Amino acid sequence: MAFARVFVGAHYPHDVMVGLLLGAIVAWPVVRLCTTVLLTRFAGHRVVGRLLLATPPAPR
Repeated sequence: MAFARVFVGAHYPHDVMVGLLLGAIVAWPVVRLCTTVLLTRFAGHRVVGRLLLATPPAPR
C-alpha cells in the first residue's frame, strides 16, 4: 500500500517512510503495555488466563 501511495503521487517517499517509522515507534510500546496489562489482570481468570498463557504443544 505504501508503494501504491507513492506510485500514484498521493505521497512523497519520505512521507511514507516517516509514517512507517512513527507507526512502529508508537505501536511497540502500546503492544508491550497492553500485553503486560492483559497478563497481569487476567492471568488468574479461568478461561481468559488459559488463552493468554497458553503454550504451544511440545514437539513429538
